Amino acid sequence: MFLFALLNVLVGFSTYRLAEILFSQERLIDFCLSWFTLFFAQVVIVELFLGLLRILYLPNIILLHLAIFLIVYLTTRRNARFKLELPKIKFIFENKILLFAIAIFVGFFMVKFWINLINPPICPESLQYHLSFPANWIKNGNLNNPISIFGSRPTSAELTALTYYPMNAELLFFWWMLPLRNAFLADVGQAVFYILGIMAVYSILRKYAIKRDTALFIGFLWALIPNLFKQIRMGTQIDVMCAALFLIILNNLLILNKEFKLKNAFIFGVSLGLFVGTKVLNIYWCIALLPLIFYFIINKLKKYSLRSVFSIFLLIVSMLFMFGSFSYIRTFLLTGNPLYPVTVSIFGKSIFAGIIDKDNFSKIFVPWNEFSIRDILFCEGLGVQFLVFILPGTIIPLLAAVFVKRKFQNITEYIMLFLIPTIMFWMYFFIIKAYWVRYFFPYLGMGLITCAIFLDKFKYGRKYMTVFGFICIVSSAAELAHRYELVTSFIIALLF
Repeated sequence: MFLFALLNVLVGFSTYRLAEILFSQERLIDFCLSWFTLFFAQVVIVELFLGLLRILYLPNIILLHLAIFLIVYLTTRRNARFKLELPKIKFIFENKILLFAIAIFVGFFMVKFWINLINPPICPESLQYHLSFPANWIKNGNLNNPISIFGSRPTSAELTALTYYPMNAELLFFWWMLPLRNAFLADVGQAVFYILGIMAVYSILRKYAIKRDTALFIGFLWALIPNLFKQIRMGTQIDVMCAALFLIILNNLLILNKEFKLKNAFIFGVSLGLFVGTKVLNIYWCIALLPLIFYFIINKLKKYSLRSVFSIFLLIVSMLFMFGSFSYIRTFLLTGNPLYPVTVSIFGKSIFAGIIDKDNFSKIFVPWNEFSIRDILFCEGLGVQFLVFILPGTIIPLLAAVFVKRKFQNITEYIMLFLIPTIMFWMYFFIIKAYWVRYFFPYLGMGLITCAIFLDKFKYGRKYMTVFGFICIVSSAAELAHRYELVTSFIIALLF
């Protein structure tokens, strides 16, 4: 435990000092999100470096992080420290419904976190690769992924693909496993991403002038979506991680647009690389951001020189490559196809050969003849949130914004923003076609955000969010309750 604490202190201090020097955001939330992004990035880059050298052992990891710590300390000790304003939390206690939402979240979060902490992993994917691959790295000191799992050879294209999946999440699980040489902390590793996701939702909404209590309330509505919230009990999965990282990317994009500087381009590129290097499907969600990104670029070309814009773009691409490309490059070198085992085709022409086409690969997860929109809406735990906020937020803002232009100061930016969940929804059902709801998580947060921004422009929009938000919280609590968890969770909530 001492070594675990030592490692986190070293990395935590190094990245905190870098965040102090580089990212002097006014909001504490933005600073914390930047700090975590740098923390995650340092963990990833050190493990990739040592893994490539085949010396991925604890002493080497400690020495390299210590060296980074000393370099950062010696080069920044004379710099003036950035003073963050203390968070203003009085508004929380002035809003009873917000306080109720926080209490429900804390109650169920603590119970489900504790249950998962004291029990072994129950998710099959944890044993297949999320934990088994890092365990193999600990044993061998490299980043080689075994083709056989527990002595069992792959029986399907899906299991063959596990060896080639992006591994940023597994590198983070490795970080939590190595000093203690067990998986009990890694198995609850996603817990921190619920908090990060709430912070990101809050920060994004505040940038669109949403009141503090409303913004925070929407953040907890996102976290309490039953299907999303239950992953804290399932253990070492990465879907909540992907959702939170997507929200962090959007937040960093808005910061970059407001303050068009290299330092903000750097953190945006790093967060983008961490996201793409965590799951292949995340590439699709990045595509959904392109209309807003292109709109920002066009605007910047009117104010800045082409050279300045190109420098920003080059830095973003460089960070994306550094933190997101390792698994794809390695897979390409091993198989000749960066997305192996799936055949990559453009307009019907094969670009990279694989052993299975995308449509058949998608059917492995959920056969299309078993797909039911009714099950997704009412049986997958998307909660009332999906029906009264997320689905309307996907369609109505984009269509209605054109007819109520007077409500929006910059209608084009809002349309580009409202277009994001629409693109994500369309890609999920018609391009990705892997109908597991947990693959949908990045979209859920985006739908909530666009709905909240749209409703806030109207007289009764906040009342709508308050009334139906309260219904969502009660409904989520009822759906999340299970046997003794119900009593324990509500007792904690009441005490809080």
